[in-house]
Amino acid sequence: MNDVVNFFSAGSGGGEYLSWKAQLKRWVVDGEECELKRVLIDPTTLRTGWGKLAAGAPPDFVWSEVPGSRTDQPSPDHKPAFSLQVYVSEKFGAPEGHSGWRDFRSNGRGARDGLTAIWKQMSDEMGENAGKVASVDVKGAEEMAVGPGRTAVPTLSIRGWVEAPVPAPAPVEEDAGDVF
Repeated sequence: MNDVVNFFSAGSGGGEYLSWKAQLKRWVVDGEECELKRVLIDPTTLRTGWGKLAAGAPPDFVWSEVPGSRTDQPSPDHKPAFSLQVYVSEKFGAPEGHSGWRDFRSNGRGARDGLTAIWKQMSDEMGENAGKVASVDVKGAEEMAVGPGRTAVPTLSIRGWVEAPVPAPAPVEEDAGDVF
């Protein structure tokens, strides 16, 4: 019974995930803060769309049929969002016992700008590296002005391309509703 309670209370999403906390300039893996130094990114798992995060409400993501394509903004509260499968390892900063593929899903400006900075190179190199994943160095964060405020953007750099340590899972699909 105790294992069930721990499962339902683990992290903010109750599962395995990766997130960028711009205010803290820190990565979070499965609810635990850490200082990642390197990750593997499977660019073939990219999804783009819109996301709405509100306190006390479940996240609301609406994905485009084709990654990178534009869809109508569902509401003024939805911001541009993405989702990717990212491999984290203890060797490069993940918390102990938390190596493996994680869903990196965000509508945060800092996380989005960090990926945008390397995405052209990544997409240019994907063809010649079919079946491989990008090895990406994490080199800290830079402050950036956003409207009247500021955010932290993770500084990322593509190190090269490698074989995936284990097959990347398919992108996480949204719940289909109350289907039994």
